[in-house]
Amino acid sequence: MSTGIYPLDVVLSNTANGGFPNGRLSEISGAEGAGKTLMAACALAETQRAGGVAILIDTEHAASLDVFKAVGVDVKKLVYIQAGTVEEVFKTMETVVSKVALDKSNKKITIVWDSIAATSTKAEVEADYDQNTVAMTARLLSKGLRKYIPLCNAHNVCLIFVNQLRTKIGITFGDDKVSPGGAAVPFHASIRLRISVFKSIKDSQGRLLGRIIKCDVKKNKVAPPMRTMLFTIRWGERPGAWISQYETYWDTCDAAGIFKKITTQKRSFVFPSTGKESPEFTKKAFRELIKDEAFLTELKSAIAKEYIITEENISDEVSAEDVDKNEGD
Repeated sequence: MSTGIYPLDVVLSNTANGGFPNGRLSEISGAEGAGKTLMAACALAETQRAGGVAILIDTEHAASLDVFKAVGVDVKKLVYIQAGTVEEVFKTMETVVSKVALDKSNKKITIVWDSIAATSTKAEVEADYDQNTVAMTARLLSKGLRKYIPLCNAHNVCLIFVNQLRTKIGITFGDDKVSPGGAAVPFHASIRLRISVFKSIKDSQGRLLGRIIKCDVKKNKVAPPMRTMLFTIRWGERPGAWISQYETYWDTCDAAGIFKKITTQKRSFVFPSTGKESPEFTKKAFRELIKDEAFLTELKSAIAKEYIITEENISDEVSAEDVDKNEGD
């Protein structure tokens, strides 16, 4: 299922038409304001465009329809469920899968749980505020995923969990961030994404207009892992936030050397299908160029050729580096 960000689709699947794998669990974790819910919303929008069913399980009770509309989600067709506990979430997902089993239409299903960190257990909700319920969520997740993941795989459901990051106490070296919910999600997830703010985008008056987001693929069981991709988030021109496609394509192609740099402002690139060089264009003109389907197809082909790893394009020169023993995932 496409993420809505083509370069990231290629990196996640190592194919020209990829994204989040169906029948498997994918986790999106990161700091606040990095665009976790936005990425999940893009996946739901792509599901609807493919004629599938998009399901959002909102335990944060903070979903914004403006954000979902801005990325192309049809909120009238979106299956929106507010759940309060981990137990309710798993019961809801099992109900969805059982209905999928009865439906013979083979529609694509994407379920987004937003988010693990905001979800309490039934015991925690019923307990007093000073009562200790250590590791209850982790134990329930471990048991629930063992039961649910085989069902998810059998019925080809694309499952996406959104998670936050917390700071581990007493860590001096390495990664001091950890995603809540215990080890069950890292064990069961086929793809784990860690996103963070790479750079802020401001206007001449210092107003924040967007962010360049760094996406690290920490785990990938369907393609080469440990790869990094940048994409751009914008807001301000209309309600909500969205992914700036033309800036994402521009930065990706510029960083990979796909574009030929003519001047500081102007670029061109060679069409993969014909071998001819495109006319020169600026970043402002590029925004209109990618609206042309033929041009966008050539651009996607060039990105796929650059980022898909094969035996032919792997360098024979390899080196080993020491890794900090305290470094987390």
